[in-house]
Amino acid sequence: MNVKNLKDQNRIIYEFISGSHSYGLNVPTSDVDIRGVFYFTKQELLSLQSRGADPISEDKNDTSYYSIGRYFELAKDCNPNIIEFLFIPDQFVKINNPVMKKIIDNRNLFISKKAKHTFSGYSFAQLQKSRGQNKWINNPQPKEHPNREDFCYFIQTGLFSTYLINLDIMPCRPVKISNTKIDLSTCKVSSVEHIDNLYRLYKNGEGVFRNGNLVC
Repeated sequence: MNVKNLKDQNRIIYEFISGSHSYGLNVPTSDVDIRGVFYFTKQELLSLQSRGADPISEDKNDTSYYSIGRYFELAKDCNPNIIEFLFIPDQFVKINNPVMKKIIDNRNLFISKKAKHTFSGYSFAQLQKSRGQNKWINNPQPKEHPNREDFCYFIQTGLFSTYLINLDIMPCRPVKISNTKIDLSTCKVSSVEHIDNLYRLYKNGEGVFRNGNLVC
């Protein structure tokens, strides 16, 4: 089942333009979002075989059609995206079957106290998403993925350490492995007792990281 089948069989009972166009926020490059409701045939409803995905979508055109059964399931829970169907201005409605018209005439019956939770939850999710986007914009990530060595530090404790680091720092101050001459691929480690994430480092090993894991 796909959108073409629904249209060829005249099974779409409601169709409208959604998104930026219906809210007056569109620009010349904006996609046209189409939403709608369709019905399954009696044979499909009684069949034991799968009826396929619901909603039926076309990603390339940002088009989605919900079966009327699925629509009622979401509408009774005051789903924000679904409730929108009932309040679309007439100029954006392309198909409005008498069955759907009757539902729209009684749209206030779908507005319940559940809206407090569904709409506030949706708003909170969008707020978190925008904050994450802003964080990404204000703190752009490097193009290359960091290496595990970028998160490793070395503590200078003696003359040998000074040779490896060549930095004028106080002993026992951690410095990044990348600022030293240490090659972790030729070393080995053992964990230090009673302290998490602290290891003794030895020369002449097969590598600290093997198959993506730190191996003691």
